[in-house]
Amino acid sequence: MTMMKKTLLSIFTFAIFGMQAQIFINTNPTEKTTNTQEVVPPEVETTSAALETPKVTAPVVAIPKVTTTTSTSSTAMIAGVNEDVPPNAEPGKCYARCLVEDKYSYVNESVVDQPRMVQKMKLPALYKIVYDTLVVVPASTKSYTIPAEYEYVKEQVMVTPTTSKWIKGKADAGCLSANPADCQVMCLVEVPAVYKTISKKILKNQAYTRQESIPMQFKIVTREVIVEEARVVDIATPASYKTIQKRVLAEKGGYQVWREILCGNDLTTDKIIQIQKALRANGYNSGPIDDVFGPLTKSALIQYQKDKGLPVGNLNFETLKSLGVE
Repeated sequence: MTMMKKTLLSIFTFAIFGMQAQIFINTNPTEKTTNTQEVVPPEVETTSAALETPKVTAPVVAIPKVTTTTSTSSTAMIAGVNEDVPPNAEPGKCYARCLVEDKYSYVNESVVDQPRMVQKMKLPALYKIVYDTLVVVPASTKSYTIPAEYEYVKEQVMVTPTTSKWIKGKADAGCLSANPADCQVMCLVEVPAVYKTISKKILKNQAYTRQESIPMQFKIVTREVIVEEARVVDIATPASYKTIQKRVLAEKGGYQVWREILCGNDLTTDKIIQIQKALRANGYNSGPIDDVFGPLTKSALIQYQKDKGLPVGNLNFETLKSLGVE
């Protein structure tokens, strides 16, 4: 009995809180959706034979349709086992699926800027200069005869040798004879040798033969010698790379995320004015500040959500927090 009461209490609680209207921004105007549908909770009955409790039928409640067209049982919705209802929902709060934009990130990627290229190139032959010594006149020996050398000297040649002769001298004054002949004096005098000067040719140096070495005569000539034959080679130009920022999908968007949203009763005129002022302060044209949640305000709100990467399509709490609306 206690278990049945708890089950019935949960059904009634969900039905009562589900009656609160939700604010939903339709991002696809061409799609037709119905505002409400009747969800009739199934009859709950006990299976105990001891308790003959009559069948209890929950009252029919009109609940605003969110985005699903599949009706589910209240028990399944409360248990959160169906993907068409938000998991871990709390009573008194409103939820809706939000359009989440695709999230991208940028990663650095090295890509080929210029591919590797191979070109055929003909290389000319390589030469070097060598120096050759050419003999013009070979080395030789030449003989020279050096004639004898003479010189002339003056020499005194005796013509007549030294001699002596008698010379009649003066009479002796002391001669006592009256005959002058008896007083004749003869003196023996020496006659010096007579010389004459003659030029005489004498040998100074004898003749001889001299050997003279004649060095060879040469000249240096240059010539080119091939070092490497002409050939064709492959000249490879390595590939060059550059780093680019690649935009990659980090998280796929779409109507896939349940978010807590502002319930209809909480969308007061003051709240609408706060939203309009916040949008205008951020540079979005939300129309006049007239506390009317009209097309201009909705369009500006959607654009703000897209620009900021927020869930799109309703007044979710992430958007209100971003706008600074409490």
